[in-house]
Amino acid sequence: MAKMTPKDYYKEKIDSHNERLKHITKKSSTFLFGKLLFFFLAVSSCVVWIYYVNKDIVWLCGVICFMIYLILMYLDNKEMNKQRFIQKQIGVLSNEISNLEGVFTNSNGIKYISVNHPYTFDIDIFGENSLFHRINRTITQEGADRLAQILSNVGMGKEAILRRQAAISELEGLNEFRLDFQCIGKRDNQFSDRIIAACSTNLNVNILKWIVRISWLITAVSSLLLIIYSLLNIPVKITFITLISMIFINGMMSVFFFYRSGKIMNRINSLITSILQYFPMVELCTKNRFNSVILNNIQADFLEQRKSISKLRSMSQLLHFRNNSMLWIFVNCFAIIDIYTVLQFALWEKRYLSKLPQLLTGIGHLDALISLANYNFNYPNTITPQFANEGVNVQNIYHPFIMSRDVVGNDYIQNEKSISIITGANMSGKSTFLRTVALNLVLANAGCKVFAEKFSFNPQIKLFTSMRTQDNVTIGKSYFNAEIDRLAQAIDYVLVNSPTLLILDEVLKGTNSEDKLHGTLELLKFFSKRDFTVMVATHDIGVTSLENDYGELKFKNYCFEIELSDPIIYTYKINRGICKNRNASYILLHMLSTKK
Repeated sequence: MAKMTPKDYYKEKIDSHNERLKHITKKSSTFLFGKLLFFFLAVSSCVVWIYYVNKDIVWLCGVICFMIYLILMYLDNKEMNKQRFIQKQIGVLSNEISNLEGVFTNSNGIKYISVNHPYTFDIDIFGENSLFHRINRTITQEGADRLAQILSNVGMGKEAILRRQAAISELEGLNEFRLDFQCIGKRDNQFSDRIIAACSTNLNVNILKWIVRISWLITAVSSLLLIIYSLLNIPVKITFITLISMIFINGMMSVFFFYRSGKIMNRINSLITSILQYFPMVELCTKNRFNSVILNNIQADFLEQRKSISKLRSMSQLLHFRNNSMLWIFVNCFAIIDIYTVLQFALWEKRYLSKLPQLLTGIGHLDALISLANYNFNYPNTITPQFANEGVNVQNIYHPFIMSRDVVGNDYIQNEKSISIITGANMSGKSTFLRTVALNLVLANAGCKVFAEKFSFNPQIKLFTSMRTQDNVTIGKSYFNAEIDRLAQAIDYVLVNSPTLLILDEVLKGTNSEDKLHGTLELLKFFSKRDFTVMVATHDIGVTSLENDYGELKFKNYCFEIELSDPIIYTYKINRGICKNRNASYILLHMLSTKK
């Protein structure tokens, strides 16, 4: 029996959820009929109660019908919540099918693009149809930021990569957990130190404590004495006056506090509302059992801070009194709820506010790992990379963005302190191959599987690329200046960060061919003297003389050969040696012959 593909899995889940929706719709219809029936019976009992002699029986029937009506309301709301969640699940599953078909629905990470980053700009880490665009399933801004950070760092070391691999692998097998997490919802706002600092009340907790204690004590004692005196037929004038006075004082304090503390209450309400959006994620995570170190650490932080969020939920419920004027007046006259809420927040702030960034960091980390695990699940033919003492060694590696069945894989070894010179005709596959190696190296460092049959690499090796240099006429920088600046940046980076895989595509394109060849030779000799690890693609056949001059331990020639026929045959296979066929003049002469 053929193994189910991710696309088949998503379709099967959608069909299953649609069946559940049909069942829920039937139950909702039954509940609707029941609610109408028992509400009618309850109202009818009230009407009959007015005229019927045996009122106790009618009253009892009316109460029972109304209670059944309330129970049906509760059950119906429960089913409607299930229905809404299932519809969210269907939406997430449908988006996964779209992603597998090449239609990417989440944020593309364009805001993370930086032309000065060591490699992300050159190899399409961010932007439309980028690696981030294909991986991103984050539901928090913190998660998106963490995912961008993971994809922007190479050379993390063996232990860090192994821990991340274990967490991603575990999440890859938890399909329902990942689906439920993605259905929780999305946030538009992002917390920052500035926002958290703005929520600080800086109130005198001791003064608030004494105000609440004295008010509650006088109100409670007055109310209790009033009840006792009433039962014992003792005059209650003084007690009654005391209670009324306390209610009046509470009311005046609350009105004064309402106007003076409006900004504080709004900040508190805003912070609480925002934090509570994370609560379902914390609850979901704490209900599961994990084995990996990273997930256990995240869960431990969540368990520690769940009490903190629970306190905020209680405060949120108290703040709801402000939505009803009459209820607000009542609860504040008797219990100064506004002042009590601010007191509770001030106590919470003192104990928990400084830990909030740690909670948000954990949520963002989990969110990013779920995206990476989802990516692994969507591409089951990928493999877990292995570690090597040096360099990169791959078999049948292919580009992560090319999903066609006839994709061409390549075998390749890049030793450290060695320079690979790759020649080939236009469109033969040189640049694509450079990006293939770089992108898979990024995935390996992220803890993901890679697109190859074998992939071993030095987990310490970093990455720097120069493949997409741009001029800037607004600041008077030519293409040549931009390229020289990028090469200088590359040299400075590699000298400080060793080992680094330096990938260059067609060096010195901004100058004439003779100057370009001479400059490229001198540059590669400089790299070789300093033991740089380099992959360079070039059209300059003269550069390939370096292997003969210095030996293959320092320089190795590779090529992408083509077959000059009609049409031209591109094999996209890398081989040792120097390319012999060129297609530019061949294509141009063929085009000119058709114009005669």
